[in-house]
Amino acid sequence: MHAVVPAAGQATRLGELTDNQPKGLVDIGGQPLLEYVLNTAIEAGADELIVIIGYEAAQIIDRFGDVCDGVPITYIHQREQLGLGHAVLQAESQIDGDFLLVNGDNIFTGSVRPIVDASERFDVVLGVEEVSPAVAQT
Repeated sequence: MHAVVPAAGQATRLGELTDNQPKGLVDIGGQPLLEYVLNTAIEAGADELIVIIGYEAAQIIDRFGDVCDGVPITYIHQREQLGLGHAVLQAESQIDGDFLLVNGDNIFTGSVRPIVDASERFDVVLGVEEVSPAVAQT
């Protein structure tokens, strides 16, 4: 199964944290944000990672290379950041069949494997995670 990971945006709301690096490389608990996302996709069963890159793309490629934990990474450059739907469309030629979409800036506390397993019974499955109000405000 392919996993599509949009990670092209500049994240201007993060201010100085992303002045010289993409949001996916912001350190969260000792590792880049994007590393959490890629590991989530791999744990869910991804056998290929398709990472949509844009702002400071070379830094992401330099950090992760061609493989993450034995799973190959294909990079697709999104020349213009025109939203999430546009980012996913950039990967269309690489996808054959079902795929997992995990936003490049989402960290999940649990496994998304049950969502992938549910996709065998449904055409589309959307997973969400409840966040406490205190966390949502930070």
